[in-house]
Amino acid sequence: MGLEEFKDLPSRLEDWKYETVEYLVKKYEFEPGTFDYKDVLNPSGPNQNNYLASIRQTACSMANTGGGFILFGVKDRKVAVATPEDRITGILYWIQKAGHASGC
Repeated sequence: MGLEEFKDLPSRLEDWKYETVEYLVKKYEFEPGTFDYKDVLNPSGPNQNNYLASIRQTACSMANTGGGFILFGVKDRKVAVATPEDRITGILYWIQKAGHASGC
């Protein structure tokens, strides 16, 4: 699965909406390799270094295989949740903040 399958997704971050992320999480409970879910961008706690290494590894893997994207604010598939929507954490706040800042 390559980036060409995701041509219908917004190319600019400003154009992403909560519904865009919700659609992806519902359709792809397990990341297909073209994108990866990460709970947070700036981790803290005892596993901080491992988590940052995972982000770096994901970014390097995507750079070496034709691209991809990382969805921050979405729990990894290793985290048990009741519904796919429950994987989404913290995104709505940032999308609302970006929309407010841009005058939307």
